[in-house]
Amino acid sequence: MVTASPPRGARPAAEASARQVAGRRWRSARGVVATVVAMIVVAVVLAALRPSASAEALDPESPKQDGSRALAEILRQHGTPVTVARNTGDALSAAGPGTVLVVTRTERLTEEDLERLSGVPADVLLVRPTSFALDAFAPQVRRRSPSTQEVAGPGCNLPVASLAGPVDFHESETYEVAGTGTACYRTDYGDARLVQVGTGAHTVTVLGSAAPLTNRRLTEEGNAALAMNLAGAGTSAVWLAPDLPKAAPARGSGRSATCCRSA
Repeated sequence: MVTASPPRGARPAAEASARQVAGRRWRSARGVVATVVAMIVVAVVLAALRPSASAEALDPESPKQDGSRALAEILRQHGTPVTVARNTGDALSAAGPGTVLVVTRTERLTEEDLERLSGVPADVLLVRPTSFALDAFAPQVRRRSPSTQEVAGPGCNLPVASLAGPVDFHESETYEVAGTGTACYRTDYGDARLVQVGTGAHTVTVLGSAAPLTNRRLTEEGNAALAMNLAGAGTSAVWLAPDLPKAAPARGSGRSATCCRSA
């Protein structure tokens, strides 16, 4: 699935014939654009109205402003099945070749989880990953300084970004790539909010902002198009929204203050 953002306005043509061609193209495209926009709005409304199984940030079952149920609904409407996984074992069972594994809340994953997930045959989308997650999935990517510059254009030739157009990131992490990779949505200092690298049989995409995936921000700029293009790039999506690890029993009696490793 590759989706283009709705056009923000027509540019004046130098010749009358060019204006006519542009007009015909817009008339033929605006029905599709209107349909996409309507689907986004309906998905956001439904996400807010339906009962919730979760209130977690970036959770595909959460209707809260920082949840991601609207995006999951749009993916399904476009024919991309979305499987929600709550632990590493379930994610690995569901994510095969041709799948996009969306990984959120990486601070909840243990070192063992990250090691197991890094070998998944699916393409991976990391959303604001920790440094430990970056080391496991894409060691050639390094975090740079946070950015508060909100709207940025793609500035790269990656189709999922160039077709989405400008995106409203709000606060975001930024990255640099050592070696081969594609960097998009750069700040004024040259650091990227989105990078994609190849690691053997799959690609790893790192997104420095959660905003494009959330119910609250999905309708802004090209946010929906970028989120759909990233999470819906395969035949299906597996969304890993890990539960908090359970506390392990302490020696003797009671429970330990440290968390055990998730499945």
